[in-house]
Amino acid sequence: MLKVYDPLHEMLATPPLPHPDRPVRLRYYASELLQRLGADDDPDARSKAVRRTMQICHAAGIAIDSNFRQVYVYAESVPQPDWMLSSLAGLLFLLNGDPNGPWVAKAQLTILLKMKD
Repeated sequence: MLKVYDPLHEMLATPPLPHPDRPVRLRYYASELLQRLGADDDPDARSKAVRRTMQICHAAGIAIDSNFRQVYVYAESVPQPDWMLSSLAGLLFLLNGDPNGPWVAKAQLTILLKMKD
């Protein structure tokens, strides 16, 4: 029997690195971060960017469950899936969106310029 393979399940089951001494706060909605950059909020593109960000965290041994939480928000009276992100996950999310999107370039340049100072 064929089984659909979803690497996200494997990522969530992998033991993470030890948690930091203090709890990680989930501060940002992925959709809000996109709005701040003036990007169109396409739920599919947002989900793909979150998935790429989770893959990066998994590869780096960063706890997925501490930095991401799927939530539902109402947009025009319809519940839409969204993600709550920690500060680290939020930065990685902005850096790992669709490379053809101008908001990704804007986020990358903004973060790099702040690091340069």
